[in-house]
Order: sequence, then C-alpha cells, then structure tokens
Amino acid sequence: FGKLGFPALGVEGAALATVLSRVIELALVVIVAHRNLHRFPFLIGVYRSFRIRRDLAKNIMIKGMPLFVNEFFWSAGMITITQILSTRGLSVVGGLNIASTFTNLFSVFFFSIGTAVAIVTGQSLGAGDTELAKAQVWKLLFFAVGLSSALGVLLAISAGWITQVYKTEVEVRNLATLFMRASAFFMPFQAIAHCCYFAIRSGGRTLLTMVFDSIYLWVVCL
Repeated sequence: FGKLGFPALGVEGAALATVLSRVIELALVVIVAHRNLHRFPFLIGVYRSFRIRRDLAKNIMIKGMPLFVNEFFWSAGMITITQILSTRGLSVVGGLNIASTFTNLFSVFFFSIGTAVAIVTGQSLGAGDTELAKAQVWKLLFFAVGLSSALGVLLAISAGWITQVYKTEVEVRNLATLFMRASAFFMPFQAIAHCCYFAIRSGGRTLLTMVFDSIYLWVVCL
C-alpha cells in the first residue's frame, strides 16, 4: 500500500510480505525452542544423525500416506466445488469470496479446538489412559459446539452488515449474506465433525479419517 515510506508493490508486495512473515515465524520458533531446551528436551541431540531407522520410516509411511492422500484429494475436491459454483456466474464467485473470508474468520475458533483435541487426547492415548482421552474428547466437543453455536448466531446476525464494507454490486452482497448465514447454520455440525476427525486421527486411524474426509467429499458432495 505504500505506507511508512515504502513503495506500493501491490500483489508482489503481498506475496513478499507473506514469505517474510513465514521466515520470521520460523526464525522465532527455532530460536525460542533452542534457547529453552529444558522445555523441549526432544531437541537435545537432534542433529547428531539424520538417519531414520527402517521400521520407523515404514511406520511413518503407513500412518502418513493416508494423510497425504487425504489432503491432496480434499484440496482437489474443494477446488472442484469452487469451479462448479463459478459456472453460476461472477456474482456467485464474488459472493463466495466475501463469505468464505468471514466464515473462515469465525470458524477459526472451533478449528483451533479441533487441533487441541488432537494434542490433548494424543497425550492421553500415548500415556495409555483411554478413559481420560474419551472424557477429554467429550468435554472439548461440548465446548466446541457451544462456542460454534454462539459464533454462528453472531455471524448470521452480522452478515448483512459485514457485506456493506465491500463496494460491489447489490446482488453480490446479497449472495454473500446468504452464504454466510448458511455457513452459520452448519457451524455446530462442522464443530462436531472437526473434533471427531482430530480425535480419530490422534488415535492413529488415519485411513478412517481419509474415508470420512476426502472420500466422502468426492463420493457424496460431488
């Protein structure tokens, strides 16, 4: 934008800023982690050898390959859905762009809870305490549904006001409002699916999560 004496770089500036932010993020993580080895003992001696045992590599491939395949087909599926919707006209594309931006902003809260489910239950399962893991999943699931319901109501109410920020056609704003309200209605269901997905994945059932995620997307949604 050319602020603070810097030249206006436009799209190139946005790309450069994104790369620089990731580099700074990486540097901060590396520096903080290596200066606090007492908090991150797994880093001690991590650079002694880059050799990976064959059995460990095999286990990583068995568990990790379904995740890779799932993410690939899920991303391809979302691209396909967007392309299909784009055939309905430029107004739909504009409405989707506006709606997805704010829907993602509201959804990030229960998405983060899904990640917390994987971390918390993964630790309990690793310690062999299955009952504790089950209790943690139910508590976090209840919290995620409650939070997403409140956020869904807030998004549905504010959707009409949010679209007024954009200087675009009335049809685009109306479509964006409808898309956001539809997403708001499904937020509690998304929270349930998200928490269940990460709970199953934390237990190592990556093939099952691939079936629920990308295969469901391609077979049912498309």
